[in-house]
Amino acid sequence: MLTLSCLSEFADCVLPIENQALADIVARRSPDQPKHRGVSGNPWDEMNQLAASMITNLTAGMRFGGSLNVDLNEITMNLVPFPRLHFLVSGMSPLGVPRSTDQMFADVYHRNNQLMAADVRHSRLLASGLLVRGDVSVAEANANITRLQGGLDMIHWNKQGFKVGLCAVPPVAQKAAVLGLSNSCSAAQTFDAIQQRFLQLYRVRAHVHHYTEYMSMEVINESLERVVELAAEYKQLSQVMPVSSPRPLPFNL
Repeated sequence: MLTLSCLSEFADCVLPIENQALADIVARRSPDQPKHRGVSGNPWDEMNQLAASMITNLTAGMRFGGSLNVDLNEITMNLVPFPRLHFLVSGMSPLGVPRSTDQMFADVYHRNNQLMAADVRHSRLLASGLLVRGDVSVAEANANITRLQGGLDMIHWNKQGFKVGLCAVPPVAQKAAVLGLSNSCSAAQTFDAIQQRFLQLYRVRAHVHHYTEYMSMEVINESLERVVELAAEYKQLSQVMPVSSPRPLPFNL
């Protein structure tokens, strides 16, 4: 709760990753898919590999050449319409099994491919980024965006709010990959869940003494208020509808 509050106020852009979302991806993989588990056989190594893949795909455009490279500043500029609403839900494809170009573009909006427990396909999107690696042309990327637009709920004042990056170098052992970054109102559900888990302990003041040695209770209460407000801002945008323009008055000379 304290971290989320600080990130909402002082970070420029945040890509949350949930352990449960990673664990679900690992559990869904078939037995014949490549594993990245350590000697102990637990899934943590494979979960870490998913997080590392997201970071390498995010920064590939700054490390390798491409016809349409994108750096981190462009992501923040294009995907963050309001200062506090800078939490991007990341989705990746492929996740083991090779996929066609069309399938990869669709996969990154599917809840099973998100690194955070969110359903971006069935939520309001404020903006979206698609960072593509491998042999994918600008024409293919644009065609897929046009195909997907009809099934995505982009906010009315940013219907064309897609940022595309094309890096020519694919990930190791893959022909191509797509990283989707969605500024989605579904993030409010995650923030609500964090708030509820926090309140279960905070109502009985469990573990609070570890923090009050170094900060006042006011700081904790203010952090809770900020997170509640953050979720409310996303919820408000998820319900906003376009306002029809008034008909112009007749003009007589």
